[in-house]
Amino acid sequence: MSNNKFKIDNFFDKYSSEYSIENYNKNINKVMLIRLKTIIEFVEKNFNDKNIRILDLGCGSGEIALELAKLGYKGDALDNSKGMLEICKKKISDYGWNFYLNEAQNTHLENNKYDLIIASGLIEYYPEDNILLEEISRLLKKNGHLIINVTNKYGYSTCLNSFTYYIKQNFIFKIIKSKLFKFKYGIVNFSTRKHNIKKFKETLKQFNYTIKQEKYIGFSLFPAPFMTLFNFFTRKIDLKLETLSNTKIKVFGASYVILCRKD
Repeated sequence: MSNNKFKIDNFFDKYSSEYSIENYNKNINKVMLIRLKTIIEFVEKNFNDKNIRILDLGCGSGEIALELAKLGYKGDALDNSKGMLEICKKKISDYGWNFYLNEAQNTHLENNKYDLIIASGLIEYYPEDNILLEEISRLLKKNGHLIINVTNKYGYSTCLNSFTYYIKQNFIFKIIKSKLFKFKYGIVNFSTRKHNIKKFKETLKQFNYTIKQEKYIGFSLFPAPFMTLFNFFTRKIDLKLETLSNTKIKVFGASYVILCRKD
């Protein structure tokens, strides 16, 4: 894990500005925006009390925390990337949130402190689920809630990731991405885990979580990374394809977002 973790930490520090600008730009990456929208909808639907204590774990550049802050929710934002956390601070410094520079699996925060923890785009960076889930369980109050998403191992746009990972490392692809498509966000030089959704649900049950709401998202005409490169052309089609989350073939969505309660 150490070598992979070193690559991950350095990557996000190096590209923190580009991450925020490009990954949440509807003309470049609609998947991240759909994920953000889904998480906010889960919160609004299930938590009317704006005084609950929230932790945005692995907050990145602060998009989730910002949307929650705009809605009147208060909480804490934590990330191990100084660059990411600084961007997050700038976005929500006027909303009364607290910020922590620390590892998500070892936060040094109080036991049973939070009513809701959001861990978005985080658990796949760990070699095992229990590393993160044990810390989350420690931090959550009894009957507290967790919103977490994982990348679907059998998703249409992600099933070729193990193959396309090597394509993206090719210098020709890097030139095409940076010179032709003008993307400044770097090429990911580390691998992340994909999840078998059925097994992940079983893991959550082992940690005494009860599923309350779930949704498959991330449907696209092309698989990654081509869906991002050609988003300018396919974006409207891809947005319409999100309606597949309400059909039987929803299990082919790229990402799975879940709300569960700690029993």
